[in-house]
Amino acid sequence: MNRGVFHFQTSEKVRIEYEIAPLLHRCVAFLIDATIKMAAFLIIYVMLIFFALGSAILSQYVNLGNLPPLVMIGLVIAFLLFMLFYGLIFEWFWKGETPGKRIMRLRIVHDDGTFIGFTSAVLRNIFRIVDLLPAGYLVGFITALLNQRRKRIGDYVAGTLVIRERSKEVPHLDAGDETLFASVKNLEECITPSLREIIDEYLRSRSSMEKRAIEKVERELVTLIEARTGIRRPESVSASAFIASLRRNISDATRR
Repeated sequence: MNRGVFHFQTSEKVRIEYEIAPLLHRCVAFLIDATIKMAAFLIIYVMLIFFALGSAILSQYVNLGNLPPLVMIGLVIAFLLFMLFYGLIFEWFWKGETPGKRIMRLRIVHDDGTFIGFTSAVLRNIFRIVDLLPAGYLVGFITALLNQRRKRIGDYVAGTLVIRERSKEVPHLDAGDETLFASVKNLEECITPSLREIIDEYLRSRSSMEKRAIEKVERELVTLIEARTGIRRPESVSASAFIASLRRNISDATRR
């Protein structure tokens, strides 16, 4: 790792680089998430006040029974569950993102670069309690400050780290010959999810990569694609067009 760049080699033998998320960006993402939680608290608080006042007025004309207390208890429980599982729910369903991280283009991944799963998300959020000690994320901040990968205690336990993504969209490249992979049956099954993630990451990062790095990754990807699909790249088709053509064909096949 050099100057905040995390390297790893996938099971597909393709080397990928990720930029470690700066602590400042993580702090801003934390403040955004904290603001969302505060907004949720204010909304629930106002709802409780209006419901309590409305129930008091309405009870003079209609017998509401135990409905008002039950509704208020339900609102409080829903809020507490939201606050308690906020990070876990978003990090699991959004594959390592919370609203704050998504805005700041940050993502939590495993140490090998793969998306985090449910167990990792649970461990990371359980040990958030330790990172929060004694107050204001002091333990977590100091721990992250003292290691190059900017991992807090929860990251060490869950085997995760936070990276910065350059772009959210896969850019459009020359798709080449659209019939290149027409003869491949079940194309989306030939390309593993991990290889698909690698292709997407390459397409996202291509514009910021050095020419020599692009050529190296393209050679490895073309070799893998040829082995998985049985289709050899024609000399008239560039490596980038060959890769982009495959990705578009997979997307088309998935939509059908």
